[in-house]
Amino acid sequence: MFDAIAPRYDLLNHVLSAGIDKRSRTRAMRSLALTGTETLLDVCTGTGDLALEGRRQGAARVLGVDFAGAMLAIGLWVGGFDILYACQDVEFDRGYGLRSIPTRFGVAASIQLSRVMHAAAVLAMAALWWVAALPALYLVGVVIVAILLVYEQSLVSEDDLSQVKKAFDLNGYVGIVYFGVTALSLYVG
Repeated sequence: MFDAIAPRYDLLNHVLSAGIDKRSRTRAMRSLALTGTETLLDVCTGTGDLALEGRRQGAARVLGVDFAGAMLAIGLWVGGFDILYACQDVEFDRGYGLRSIPTRFGVAASIQLSRVMHAAAVLAMAALWWVAALPALYLVGVVIVAILLVYEQSLVSEDDLSQVKKAFDLNGYVGIVYFGVTALSLYVG
């Protein structure tokens, strides 16, 4: 069931709860009073919203695990892009003592981590095709997503973050393609 709703889960959760889901995650992480030395384990991480909030709130390490392949694939894809997006704010974050992956590990390492996460997302999407016995159409969509993610990654480098906005727009198309092909595959499959 969770794999079937994964492509639209975050949007539905945010809309149907009128944003309460975001506020409750922020409040839950604040209540932990993280000091920056903790390892946070997010079991059944879904698309990784709680794990990402844990990083924003200062956990030193965050591990997210999930048995729902599509949720994990989407979490890796979104997290990979969030890291790219955060790279453009690294000086601001450092100046105000904000914690992010780029401020902790640097822009170059963050871009590499983003690439690894996007590759893992594509592998998780492909694994879902095999495990869920989806039609070949789904795999074609995964290949298109992979091509778009490779292009997205090629736009951003340590020395030139000026194309992050273009990568952001492209990331929207990744979501549309993946949602569309998943929905169509479930419909025809």
